[in-house]
Amino acid sequence: MAQLNDQRADANACMIERMFFIHEGVLDREGTFFYSALRKCWQEGKRRLIELPKDDPESFRLYAQWLYTHEIYVNKPDGDKNYAILIDLYLLGDKILDREFQDCITDALHAATRDAVVDPEQGVVRTYPDFEETIDTLYRNTPKGDPMRRLMVNLYVQNGDKTWLEAEADVNHEFLADVAIALYKR
Repeated sequence: MAQLNDQRADANACMIERMFFIHEGVLDREGTFFYSALRKCWQEGKRRLIELPKDDPESFRLYAQWLYTHEIYVNKPDGDKNYAILIDLYLLGDKILDREFQDCITDALHAATRDAVVDPEQGVVRTYPDFEETIDTLYRNTPKGDPMRRLMVNLYVQNGDKTWLEAEADVNHEFLADVAIALYKR
């Protein structure tokens, strides 16, 4: 298997802070942004360079790693940060039109909610994506009916507790409406 930084790679994706070298055969999957961008009729295809100046290099590094391994390796220093990274990866997948990657991220996020953590005060608990950073970011960057939105709503409907809303959190109103509708449908 080729290394992610193999200089012999056929195509690369460039970001302001970092250059990634990825084999064209790995990057050039039908239906994705890269499949179209690497066609010879486009400037990127002729130059073999795709610039993504607005994307987070760490998210793209994890995507490049996934292209080669089909596994997501996210350090889990704390639950909320882990969810924020997964949401960023999901949004990157949306931007580059990689539905397979988005499905993998959705599965990873769902699996992460099933992982229990030990809290010194509460014992064994499960963690869920936070309102302010994770869910708001998702809702600001995805359309109604998005699969990850549906997962978030289902997680909160099935596992929610009134104490989650007692704190004065800045909760996305569209998310709250979706949760309320889902609760009425139960």
